Amino acid sequence: MLPNLEAALDGFTYLNVVEETPTALRAVGIGYILPSGKLPIDAKFRLTNGAVEYRILVGSDDEAWDALSESKRWKAVYLYATEGAEPEWNWDQPVEGLLDE
Repeated sequence: MLPNLEAALDGFTYLNVVEETPTALRAVGIGYILPSGKLPIDAKFRLTNGAVEYRILVGSDDEAWDALSESKRWKAVYLYATEGAEPEWNWDQPVEGLLDE
């Protein structure tokens, strides 16, 4: 389950680790979000004072995303992850929080 959302992540069709350090991880991809389907995800995790701080963006299942073909979705998410291109879709509200040890 994704924290604070009525959805679950059930794997990825594409996943790119954008940043990885001893205290931080950022991954961007296209995930299977149940019950919506395949949507873009941008997840950031950072170790802070013994806890994990997270910020997760999930793409909106809306007209902008639906208008893209499967290949254009993959290319748009790839360019967003690797080259910092502007997203061709909308994001839902960020999900943020802290996981204590």
